Amino acid sequence: LYVFVSTIQMPGASLNYHSSLSVDETTAYSRRIHPSQQYYYQSIEPSSFYTYQSQLSIQNDHQQKSSLSTTDTKKCEWNELEVTGNVRNLSPILWTLSQLTVLYLNDNQLTRLPSEIACLTNLVTLDLSNNKLRNLPSEIGELISLRELNLTNNSIRNLPYELGKLFRLQSLGLMGNPLPAEIFTIYTESNGLQKLLTYFLDSLPSSLNG
Repeated sequence: LYVFVSTIQMPGASLNYHSSLSVDETTAYSRRIHPSQQYYYQSIEPSSFYTYQSQLSIQNDHQQKSSLSTTDTKKCEWNELEVTGNVRNLSPILWTLSQLTVLYLNDNQLTRLPSEIACLTNLVTLDLSNNKLRNLPSEIGELISLRELNLTNNSIRNLPYELGKLFRLQSLGLMGNPLPAEIFTIYTESNGLQKLLTYFLDSLPSSLNG
């Protein structure tokens, strides 16, 4: 299941209209959310999302239309994306969506996170829970805007020291991983997150610190 969330300014309207685009293997729907909190659904050809080669027309209750182009991701203004449903491999297109602030990759079959994650420098929330990740790339330390990182229920045995660079991090989910006891000892202490980040930062080679 792929869910794309966007904010669109409708022609002649003073309020933003939000669209949530969901795609599974057989059917795609657009969910229109009007400011009155009413919902509208329209069936969409799923292949357009997989190939990024078509245009999606979203129609609201006043029969106004707005076209959301999927041919050029550089013009995309989505800031939230959800990719869930036993996905094993991530499309390289994902790493071009540098405007993303929220990325949900939970509940999949991912065994690795590509180093290209560093391209998503605006991420504030990253959910990788309930996958099969064995490690994380050191490049995750480049996501300095990150405030929430959920790694629960994976197969991670070691964490990169570069996590210590994430000085804005406020929430870190680690439970359900076979991490060293030392990590959990620090993590479960009072103010454990900050102590853990400091531990990682102090463990970084001086040439990589900063």
